[in-house]
Amino acid sequence: MPEANSVRASAALGPYLAILLTPEIQLTLLPREPERELTLSGQVYRDVGYRDWSGFYDWLRNRRGSVLGVRYWPDDLRFPLGKIGALEYVVVPTHGSCAEIYFSTERRFDRRKSADQAFFYDKVFSSETGDYLIVFETSCLTAIDLQRFGPPLSTRP
Repeated sequence: MPEANSVRASAALGPYLAILLTPEIQLTLLPREPERELTLSGQVYRDVGYRDWSGFYDWLRNRRGSVLGVRYWPDDLRFPLGKIGALEYVVVPTHGSCAEIYFSTERRFDRRKSADQAFFYDKVFSSETGDYLIVFETSCLTAIDLQRFGPPLSTRP
């Protein structure tokens, strides 16, 4: 059972979507932003030190407005775009400056509906095994969008 550790309250924003970048994508809603570390499925992920804001992100939406994924433009050149680009559900365009992380096999997004340029909170964590996790603030998403990720972690039994 996943559990979150070391989180601080954030009154104005949230919830937060944790995306575990392993061979099988794992999406988890968190009620608060993690501060220095986070434990999911028994694995500890620690802040890599890029700050609470590590780049811009756009929620990728199809023509109907449904969220297909997130496009992440890391500000820190140390972010391993090449490593995560090898994952089946991640596309790193030829310009190599961002990663499109898809939540399903649908990949056709509408550019006009996918230009949030959000930057409220996106923090990068890594585990001792070298897996990465990115946590994104979700205020640009609707309640319907958030429902597909399930209830925030703290409300699960």
